[in-house]
Amino acid sequence: MEENSPAPSALVAEFRALHESGCFVVPNPWSVGSAVYLRHLGFRALATTSAGFAFSAGLPDEVRAVPGPAS
Repeated sequence: MEENSPAPSALVAEFRALHESGCFVVPNPWSVGSAVYLRHLGFRALATTSAGFAFSAGLPDEVRAVPGPAS
């Protein structure tokens, strides 16, 4: 975690607070660039999309197709 990043518990509290005001949109970025752009547009939360990442890399959305982190 970066030095100036909020603690995970603070992030959980912020995400829960979003639900208190009712419905909100949580977009699925498909790459780092799209995540940065969506954040720049003002979205307070982003989801994850395995299919979006796989398809952006030209791969099928399968466990064996997308390599995991190096051990």
